[in-house]
Amino acid sequence: MKKVIVDVDDVLALNTFINSLNNFLHSNYTYNDINRYYVEEMLDENQLIEFRKYIKENNIYQFSLVAPNSKEVLMKLMVEGYEIYPTSKFYSELDNIILPETLTYKCEFLQKNYPFIPTKNYIFINNKLLLNADIRIDDSLDNLSDNGLNLLYSAYHNRKIENRLLSDKKILRVQNWKDIENKVLKKRKLIKIDLEKRKIK
Repeated sequence: MKKVIVDVDDVLALNTFINSLNNFLHSNYTYNDINRYYVEEMLDENQLIEFRKYIKENNIYQFSLVAPNSKEVLMKLMVEGYEIYPTSKFYSELDNIILPETLTYKCEFLQKNYPFIPTKNYIFINNKLLLNADIRIDDSLDNLSDNGLNLLYSAYHNRKIENRLLSDKKILRVQNWKDIENKVLKKRKLIKIDLEKRKIK
């Protein structure tokens, strides 16, 4: 069975950290206001300490938005014979700390919104490149490899990455889950139809 590794933050659960930051600061930052991987980089040292405390004491995934069309596309992938593995880090390279508190809330988010994915498929790992997969869907280039199909999910921090760089790395950019459906499922069906036509001839 083919394996799909799909990132949780900013791929399945959208705007978690932006919305959490806004709730913490009583601000109104939007997707277009931020261009860094860690939204916490907008905080000073004292604010960062308080924000880390805030994350430990609150379920920040209450602020997450379920990625539109992600459920439908994932279910279609499963019907096509793909096994889905939601995968996520629990380590912040910004200040070199582990964030174990987020794991429980990520699991709750996945169980509530993606109940058709077996919980035994959840993977929490800080180096995703240790995992083998036929398809990788992630918002960070660091988590994509040169093997299989690699899809960079557009996010606030990667929107300025040039298409030439992605092309050199054999990575495809996807804007949303409908785009993923077009690049994975519809392309596969077209290939299947073409092969069937050749057999008839």
